[in-house]
Amino acid sequence: MRRSEAPRAACLGTLLILAACGSNGSGDGSVPGSGSGSGTGGGSEPDTTPPRVIETDPPADVVGVPLDHTLSATFSEVIDAGTVDETRFGLSASGVPVPGAVATSGRSVRFNPTQPLARSTAYTAVLSGAISDRAGNPLGEDVTWNFVAETDAWRATSTASAPEGRTRHTAVWTGSEMIAWGGETTNGRLTNTGGRYEPVNDIWAPTPQTGAPLARRDHTAVWTGTEMIVWGGEIDLGQVTNTGARHLPGSAGWAATADAPLSGVPLPRRHHTAVWTGTEMIVWGGETGGNQLTNTGGLYRPDQWTPTAHGAGSRAPFPRRHHSAVWTGEEMIVWGGEITGGQLTNTGGRYRPSTNTWSEIPVTNAPLARRDHTAVWTGSEMVVWGGTGDFGMLQDGARYDPGTNTWTLIPTTDAPTSRAAHTFVWTGYEMIVWGGRDSFDGLSGGRYRPLANVWRETAIPNAPLARTDHTAVWTGSEMIVWGGRRSDTLEPTSSGGRYAP
Repeated sequence: MRRSEAPRAACLGTLLILAACGSNGSGDGSVPGSGSGSGTGGGSEPDTTPPRVIETDPPADVVGVPLDHTLSATFSEVIDAGTVDETRFGLSASGVPVPGAVATSGRSVRFNPTQPLARSTAYTAVLSGAISDRAGNPLGEDVTWNFVAETDAWRATSTASAPEGRTRHTAVWTGSEMIAWGGETTNGRLTNTGGRYEPVNDIWAPTPQTGAPLARRDHTAVWTGTEMIVWGGEIDLGQVTNTGARHLPGSAGWAATADAPLSGVPLPRRHHTAVWTGTEMIVWGGETGGNQLTNTGGLYRPDQWTPTAHGAGSRAPFPRRHHSAVWTGEEMIVWGGEITGGQLTNTGGRYRPSTNTWSEIPVTNAPLARRDHTAVWTGSEMVVWGGTGDFGMLQDGARYDPGTNTWTLIPTTDAPTSRAAHTFVWTGYEMIVWGGRDSFDGLSGGRYRPLANVWRETAIPNAPLARTDHTAVWTGSEMIVWGGRRSDTLEPTSSGGRYAP
């Protein structure tokens, strides 16, 4: 990259013109915007800044990379094509080089393997530190990253000692196990039992009953890094609650969340959302009972509640239920759902807890109004997909970029069949959608990759029984699907499956 000194205007005539051409008004003689403080002109400063790798595809440490994938790296500036070849952009598996062709275009370099990648195989990609920009500045140090080629296969979870079959429950991933809790079991009975599933050994263990919250369904749960927090939902006789509890895996029981009126606890509710910010849980929206919807919420730090902004002048979204919410690292974004009168909406809002303020998000290019959809945060965008619209189940979606405050529709080509009440996970590379209510097989799914803006199917062989209102968690290498209502018998199930992308 070169920074050129702005050309001086020709200075002819009077001393006044000479003074104007020779000074920027500060008395130092430099030309505005020149990048030089000498004012003497005469050429440009040399570029001594080395290039940087700003993005790789696939990203580091992801799993499920397509077998026909072309690797790429994007640099901070244009690269000298003469410094890039197969010896300086390489790929290997267990130390064995993978043959391929290298191409350079501007700031990007690509490596196209001559043979498909091997399924379930770990690969290492290397960019040589000798790759240089056009000024001859080398990258300096090798850039290395790892990834795993796709497996695209299912295997069943054990049912031995698994919790009783259930639907409308919650599940979280702790880093080593999945905790499933609560929900509705056979004959509509609600439960306050749960189980801890350890995939390494494919075994279940029960959650403790000491101090467990009231039996419930349609509640929320978050993982804090050390505890599972369960809150809200519908308890027996159709009542809603604003009680909850915290469970530390390995402990003998549960600890109740604050629920006294003076603690600032939100109104009782169900069909709400909850996100974990890293320091607090934010609960928002939902149905407070008697089909009354709310746009109130609360921030919970054990053991204290703080209300979210609402009411006139707050710019909080309309009251709603069956909406979605994601956490961006700075804001909670809520979108869609069912508002008062049973009307569906494609509106939403961004809530910043540091200032307790809301801002609107646009409806221009937003997806159709819907409920029972899914939404994930990719690290830079919110991806919304599926759900039930005004005329039935949907197969479309869109990406919302809070940086530009804009929506971009995502393709329907190769997308899963229209569905609602499905599950989703974000792998760091793809959004995986599975199950739910659809008009076809009910056990299919799809994988959406934002970098390429494309869909792929998930495998059908050995997939779990078709179901709806189940849960799914991402372990770092697998998606675990569990529970839900079987599509064939409409009964709750205790079966599940593990999908390795």
